[in-house]
This record gives sequence, structure tokens and C-alpha cells, in this order.
Amino acid sequence: MGGTIKIVGMTHGVLFILFVMLLFATAQKHQWSLKFNSHLFVAPLVSFGTFFTDRRLKAMDAV
Repeated sequence: MGGTIKIVGMTHGVLFILFVMLLFATAQKHQWSLKFNSHLFVAPLVSFGTFFTDRRLKAMDAV
């Protein structure tokens, strides 16, 4: 089971780093504030945070 955990953990880490890189690029493109950027960074770390973020982005018509 140790090998499976290592693979899943590595995949999770790589995807999170990709998320941060894409967040940074998108924030620059749309000129989002540091406060909003911080919100987008913390949202995936909180349970169900992405649902609130998704609703807010749709309201901004950013998606």
C-alpha cells in the first residue's frame, strides 16, 4: 500500500502546484486584487470552499 500512497500523494502535489501556477497566470490576465487572489488560494483548502468560489466567479462573469 505504501507505493499507492506515494503515487497518489505525488499526483496530488503536482496538481496543486499546477493549480497555483494557473491561478497566478489567470489573476494577472484578469487583474484580480490580492485579496481576491488570496480567497481563491484558500478556497480549495477549506471544505466546500470551491462551491462558494464558483458561484462568485460566475456572478463576476469570469468563467
